[in-house]
Amino acid sequence: MTTPTAPRPAVRAATMWPTPPGALRVRPLPREATASYLTRLAAAYHLSAAQLLDGLHITTTGTPAAPPATEIHLSNEAARRLSGFTRIPPAHLARALARRPPPAAIGTARAATARWQPAQPAVQPLPACTACTAHRSPHKAVPAWTHPAPSLPPHPLTPTQQTAFLHDLASRLQLPRLAPADHDLLHQRLTAR
Repeated sequence: MTTPTAPRPAVRAATMWPTPPGALRVRPLPREATASYLTRLAAAYHLSAAQLLDGLHITTTGTPAAPPATEIHLSNEAARRLSGFTRIPPAHLARALARRPPPAAIGTARAATARWQPAQPAVQPLPACTACTAHRSPHKAVPAWTHPAPSLPPHPLTPTQQTAFLHDLASRLQLPRLAPADHDLLHQRLTAR
């Protein structure tokens, strides 16, 4: 004799309930402008960035505009709330988003505040790769804006320092060193171009 089994539901229990806040995964791009990330996150929920911040009970000041013309600075409490909503640890979120020095008053504020500020043309973010953006925000295609990677200014080297640097690099890479005659010939070829 077989025991009767309970009928299985056609839909799993996890899909029967509405998704909790922050369930739509929108990951920030490396060095992405905070205003750009907020715009992409809000677009996934069919909201504006101002509506998203209002829903997170974050007080905003300044005039919001589309990136790259403006940037938004979050207080520590506002960043904590955004981290909780997106379910991204605060350290990961802080590392991914571009760090521009916030105004002195907002960084130490205990209330959740955000300040929209116009971005200077010299420090405005650049358009991000559309393939990377589509991969990190699969729900809606919204352009992203990232800050370029920091580059170190070129340091002038004396000929002695340059030779020492190249020999050190060759020894680390285990490359054969060039004889002085070969080096001079190679240098002539490179400078003739």
